[in-house]
Amino acid sequence: MNVLFKRAVNLGWIEYSPTAGMDKISIEVPRTRALNRDEVKLIWDSLHLMTRNQSDGFKLLFLLPQRVGELLSIRWEDIDFDDKVWNMSKNKSDRAFSVPLSDQAQKILLDRKNGTDYTKKTQWMVNSPYVFPSQYNRFRPHAQGKGHTRSLRKGLLVLRNELDIPGWTIHDIR
Repeated sequence: MNVLFKRAVNLGWIEYSPTAGMDKISIEVPRTRALNRDEVKLIWDSLHLMTRNQSDGFKLLFLLPQRVGELLSIRWEDIDFDDKVWNMSKNKSDRAFSVPLSDQAQKILLDRKNGTDYTKKTQWMVNSPYVFPSQYNRFRPHAQGKGHTRSLRKGLLVLRNELDIPGWTIHDIR
């Protein structure tokens, strides 16, 4: 709520925030859950149940444990196949660093780049500047010109419906 009032003050809609000086109501508790070996295997073996973007996204989350938003916004220009690294310049911590690519991660990325096993319907993805392009988000006003997949939520729902793994989230992969 404080963010909303801060924005209203910055836009000149109100003189001051009614929440100024108030303490936070709750303290955010960091998640401590992590998937165990059996859960990881169960999820990995079930990735065929979802779309190509979702499946490859989950695979790369396991292989390159980075934030999901950062992974989904990768541009091809950020991948160096010769040095086997993903050069991440934009991220939550605002510091550039390189993520090494295992052979398995590099194969997934190369298959996406080359359109391996893409259908006629998904062949358009080969020409996108994004590793995880989204037909839907290319023209949506809220996407602000970002033509990449924004979430793996639908894939997560597919897995939650199929698997008996209580209370897990995508963050538990990291």
